[in-house]
Formats: sequence, C-alpha cells, structure tokens
Amino acid sequence: MSKLEVDAIEPQSGTTLTLGASGDSVGIGTSSPSRKLDVEGTGIIVEFKSTNNNNVLRIKGNNATNGVAIGSTSSDDFVFTTNATERMRIEDSSGDLQFNSGYGSVATAYGCRAWLSFNGTGTVAINDSGNVTSITDGGAGIYTVNFTTNMPDANYSCMATPGWETSTAVNFNASVHAPAVGSYIIRTRNVNTGNQDDLSLITSAVFR
Repeated sequence: MSKLEVDAIEPQSGTTLTLGASGDSVGIGTSSPSRKLDVEGTGIIVEFKSTNNNNVLRIKGNNATNGVAIGSTSSDDFVFTTNATERMRIEDSSGDLQFNSGYGSVATAYGCRAWLSFNGTGTVAINDSGNVTSITDGGAGIYTVNFTTNMPDANYSCMATPGWETSTAVNFNASVHAPAVGSYIIRTRNVNTGNQDDLSLITSAVFR
C-alpha cells in the first residue's frame, strides 16, 4: 500500500481531487485504515457544514459517549427539512420527537404506549395488542392489563371502550382505575342492571 503525506491541498478552480481510485483507503489518525475513509482518535469531531453554521453534520467521538449529531454547532438536534422547511426534529435536551403532520407546525408527538383488543368472557383472550404481556382476570367485569415494558411513571392517560353485545342488546360502559407503572385496571358494567359483568369485546389504549 502506498503512503501519501500532504501538508496542504489547494486545487485550482475546475480541478478534481480523487483519492482511492485504485482501491486504496484513506486514513486520518491511523496508518492502517480498515475502510475507504477511516478516522480514528480521541475526542474526534468531523464536521460538514455551511459557512454560516446553519446546517451541519457532526460525527462525534468523545470516549464513545456521543454518536451522530445533525443540527447546528450550538445544538445537536436531529433536524429533517424539505423545501427549506423544518418537518421533524429530535430534541437534544429532552430526546422528544417533534414533527409536523397535520399539527400545523412542528410539535412534540405523544405516542400510544400500549393498546389491546380482548375477549373478557370465560377465559380472557387477547385478540391483538402492543406492549401488553397479559391480562389478569379479577372477577366479573374486572381486568388487570399488564405492560410488557413498564411506564416511566403512573401519570399516563388510559382509556377503555366496550363493544356492543348484539346478542342481548345490552349497553355496557367501561372505565379504567388504579394506573401503576406496570399495569392498570379496566372495569366493565352492565348499564341495564348496574352490575359489573364480563364483555366479549373490549379495546383499550395508553398514551403518554
């Protein structure tokens, strides 16, 4: 492998500089590059930026604690733009995902953290779900929904919706109780009798 050491490269206008055309690699901070461009060292920051620093790609290496950052030199936000308009952003300080998809402007997106559809009669059976590991039957019209991955705290919003029992034309309502980081409780009630009762279709979702 040949070795090229250059103090400065000043190509004239209209000229092209080509490296590695024959399959060689370029190493910065290493004499044995393992890729076409291999940059090694401690506290590395490689920047590709505009002259006014408004747009920059920073590839950072600081004791392996930092990864790729896209944003400005004063902020490591991960910003996506189209037609010179910001469409999505990952906040540097909070890690929140922000995007504009019908909001009218770029705003924080609060995701559905868990959802499920299940049959609560007989042996409780989950039809389908996300981030729900199981349902514990607590008796007539009482179900404990257990998360696969716990919530960071109990201050989330959860909802439950009862299905319509066409066979008996009975109205039900559903409510949620006792939110905890690992589970929450759904109760279903027969509107006609006022009693808690099992229901063949219940859907639920958790947002935070």
